[in-house]
Amino acid sequence: MIQPFEDFRRSLSSVRYASLRENTEVKTDNDAFDEMREFLLRRYDGVDVQHSFVEPGGEVVDCVPVEQQLALRDSSDIPEPPDPPSEPAGGDLESPAVGESKPIPPPLHPDHHDEYGNQMWCPPGTVPVLRHTLERLASDHSTLDDFLVGPKAADNVRRHAVARQETDNLGGASDVNIWSPTLIPPQLLSSASQQWYSTGMQPFVTLQSVECGWRAGVIAGPVAADSLPRLFVFYTRQDYQPSQSCYNDYCAGGFAYTPGASHVLHGALTPVSQPGGTQWHVRMGFTLTQDRWWFHASGVWVGSYPASLFSNGTLSSGARLASFGGETTTGFGSFPPMGSGRFPSEGYGRAAYQRLIGVNNPAGVPVAPQLVPGQVSPACYNVAIATSGDSAWGTHIFFGGPGGLNCP
Repeated sequence: MIQPFEDFRRSLSSVRYASLRENTEVKTDNDAFDEMREFLLRRYDGVDVQHSFVEPGGEVVDCVPVEQQLALRDSSDIPEPPDPPSEPAGGDLESPAVGESKPIPPPLHPDHHDEYGNQMWCPPGTVPVLRHTLERLASDHSTLDDFLVGPKAADNVRRHAVARQETDNLGGASDVNIWSPTLIPPQLLSSASQQWYSTGMQPFVTLQSVECGWRAGVIAGPVAADSLPRLFVFYTRQDYQPSQSCYNDYCAGGFAYTPGASHVLHGALTPVSQPGGTQWHVRMGFTLTQDRWWFHASGVWVGSYPASLFSNGTLSSGARLASFGGETTTGFGSFPPMGSGRFPSEGYGRAAYQRLIGVNNPAGVPVAPQLVPGQVSPACYNVAIATSGDSAWGTHIFFGGPGGLNCP
């Protein structure tokens, strides 16, 4: 059963580092443990949870009044979502061709129930917030910053297979193919399919970025060897520096959920695609409108960042570079599989893809981009770009690869 929220909150004050260390393998020292405790106490201070359930990946989700979520504690205004997300550039998702990729069912829905019979949906006026325990933070992370920034930390070794367009834009979207790459061990590796909307590398311009996608690994799930693809968003205000960057909804003044969200950040995306079998995807992306970077998934606004978060740079008014593809990180010498673990040349049903890629022009209209290859490590990962007249594909990429030891 789910531990009642009030019991969970009280337990944050009673857990002691020495006793936890006796029974659990922890990465943190005593000072970092205390910092993590203070973070969680602040995160849940004054929160009145009205409902809880377990998401498909086994994590507890609490339904929190919208104004009590961390991002809006110091704000008097609750962001009003814009009109529903725009249709894909050059495509029609309402009538996919026979054998085409299927959209995953939105995980949160009034008709869905978890293994305990709890409705997997938050009541009106509340938003889904994934529950983080002190034991998990201390077991999975050596410092609080490691948790807040996640695998996007500047000192992590990363590799990419990316297609991009340098153009003024207000975000974009794509159908993101869902896979569960094999990660051994998932606590030291991560593999993602994602989008980046950034300032790019410009002289005398601060590097800023908003990013979204799915990522498997690094943050261990409730099940051993969890390589499930989990939804994420990320921002950096300045060059991926830990103090200027944040993962998901972990930081005050950052990502704020909107009521009615059909996804929870770090929630598992299921079903996953099978080689030669059914392919699954979720359409997602960012749009800069109403002075906020709004994130949507499965046709519903999930939440947003205030554009003012980037007032120290140019992302407050728009991005200069739109990128789509994969990213991996490693904590030791070998890089993990990206996407399905297959190279782009293997094509549909084998290689991971993003399709119906659209970039929002300065007027906010989604258009098909003119993509070129970006960073790749050809021995381990690559990317192939194509444009199709098929309304289900439009501009698309296949990307990924098996990874390995020699990934320059």
